[in-house]
Amino acid sequence: MINLDSIGSGIVVADKSLGYLRSFGVIEKEKEFDFDNWEVQQKSIEKEFNIIEKGEVDFFNQQAKWNLVKIDKNKPIIWTLYLTFRHPKDDKFYTLNLTVEDQKNVRNKICNIESLIYGFKIIE
Repeated sequence: MINLDSIGSGIVVADKSLGYLRSFGVIEKEKEFDFDNWEVQQKSIEKEFNIIEKGEVDFFNQQAKWNLVKIDKNKPIIWTLYLTFRHPKDDKFYTLNLTVEDQKNVRNKICNIESLIYGFKIIE
């Protein structure tokens, strides 16, 4: 699925071959995204989403921010790990996400596709 809207442009690839939804997405954020004031961004995210965990991780030689979100308004329950970072050279921001469905073995399911995030490359 390709997404073009005011939040940003992105692409999501999904699969159900293992009997549950798993997906990987990349979104290029619009310029108004204020990465330098992350606390304000985080508060906005927490108002909109059910954040289960949050933190930082080294990614492209910078501290990238992540949130684990549980979306349980519908069945099946969806879990998404969002990782947001600044382009290493340009004034652009990206969010990568991993999504799985269900309550069982959520961490294992996300970890099984985590290599997609670390395999992500910015081609210049």
